[in-house]
Amino acid sequence: MKGLRDYQHDFLTYVMKYKIMGSFLAYCVVFTSLAIGNQVVSFIFQENISTLKLLLISLLGIPIVKIQSKQRLKGRS
Repeated sequence: MKGLRDYQHDFLTYVMKYKIMGSFLAYCVVFTSLAIGNQVVSFIFQENISTLKLLLISLLGIPIVKIQSKQRLKGRS
């Protein structure tokens, strides 16, 4: 009958053998998910490039409009 030490040793050797494989698999999963996400994002942006441009213009336009309104107020006083 095997003792606890033997099982522990077997488990440790198993972990050491498959630790490298596990980390490799984890990296593979991460990279594939990143690649798929990148593809999806680029596809969405290609489809909605005009809406994206509008969003950027509106985000950039808000501070410009505020600056212009401040200059107008200064000119009146």
